[in-house]
Order: sequence, then C-alpha cells, then structure tokens
Amino acid sequence: MNSREYIIFGAGKNGERVVYQHYKDINISCFWDNIKTGELLGYPIEKPEAGRNAYIIVAAMSYLEIREQLLQMGYREFEDFIPHQIFRKKIAVAYGNCHLEAIKKYLERHKEFDAIYGFYPFPMIQIWKTTKENLMDVLSRCALFIHQSIRKDNGYGEKYASEYLLQYIPKTCEVIAVPNLYGLPKYLFPQLNYVKLTLHGNWYPFFVDENMVEWIKEGKSLHDIKKYIIGGGYIKKMLL
Repeated sequence: MNSREYIIFGAGKNGERVVYQHYKDINISCFWDNIKTGELLGYPIEKPEAGRNAYIIVAAMSYLEIREQLLQMGYREFEDFIPHQIFRKKIAVAYGNCHLEAIKKYLERHKEFDAIYGFYPFPMIQIWKTTKENLMDVLSRCALFIHQSIRKDNGYGEKYASEYLLQYIPKTCEVIAVPNLYGLPKYLFPQLNYVKLTLHGNWYPFFVDENMVEWIKEGKSLHDIKKYIIGGGYIKKMLL
C-alpha cells in the first residue's frame, strides 16, 4: 500500500479533515469529487476514474452511494478503498435503531475510544432495509459489534435480526448487546402520547407532549413554557 498514491474521495469538510490529520504521513495526490472541480488545500479536484493504482479514502457524506460507484468501477472495498472513519483504526459496527445511533455518536466523540476504533458507516435497521446493501463482509472484519437485541420476528425480516447477523461476526470480535429501549420515553414521561409518522416510506415512533399541546392551545407563551420545563416544573409536580 505504501507505493500507491492516496486519493481522498469527497472535497468537503471531511476531506479537509483527512488532509490535516494525515498529510505528513501519506502521499496524497488529489481529491476525487463527482460535482466539485478546481483545487482544495493545494490538491487538484479530479473526477473519479477506473484503473488508478490508488488507495481511496472516502470522505463523502453518502458513503454507501460512493461505495457502490467504486465497486462498479472495479475497486475493492478494504483493498482499494475504505470510509475515512476507519482509516488506520479497528472497525466498529453499531447496529439497531435510533437509540443506538445516539450511543454511537457519543462514543465517536470519546477521545480514548476514537483513538482505537472507527465506526464503519453501517446503516441502522430502518435505513438498511431501503438500501438493500450486502454488508456481511463488513461484519466479518469488525473488531467491535454493538447491537440492540433485534428479534427474528421484527417488522423488517429475519435477516435483519441480531441472531442472523451474529453468525458473520468473527470469534475475535467483542460483542456488546444493548437493551431495546423502545417505549422508554412514555415510561419516564407519562404525559407523552405515542404517534406514528411516515418519512421516506418508513414509519417512525414519535412522542407528543400533551402538556405542551394544551399550553399552546391556551395561548401560553413559549418563554413561559421554556422557563417551566428548564425549572423542572413537571418533574417537581410528579415528585410532590
């Protein structure tokens, strides 16, 4: 790999970050970008092309789309290109729903964790169902797998269940199971009403605060509502 040139796919903020972090220890030849042209940080911005003897660090936001593009061009994931999050790091995978996404974001900002692990941009279950990507090779390479216990009879299909995915995890991989916190907001805040909203063809659970709805109907100002919430008004009322 040392004799190959390095190309950063994505001439944006993430691409700039890769340059600042690694320009001293890797031979960056250029940026690739499907839209932008010109140069960035002194490096030319070129259009992607097949057949380059390069190691491609993908710093674009839509990694799975770029992944498919590079595969179609004949490049091999992990051998010829990787997402910037896992460059020179152990591969971590977080899998579940929106609750696990929050845990993932927290860990990404932890300095000691970030020094060792990088999260592969593995989609959460509701997104993966729509992309239909085959990502089992990613699971076979991960060193840390954090997942929610998604049962076989989930609404997306058996192959999206934890038990199905775990068969692809190597024995050396550390596995952490996180309880499914579905419905927790209603348990902690009984004034919440559960509703379903559909986005991009999928439904997601949302919770509406009944108190907030009533206050708005009564004409209560947003300033007074904010003051009441910040002061712990509802929680204090419950404790009394």
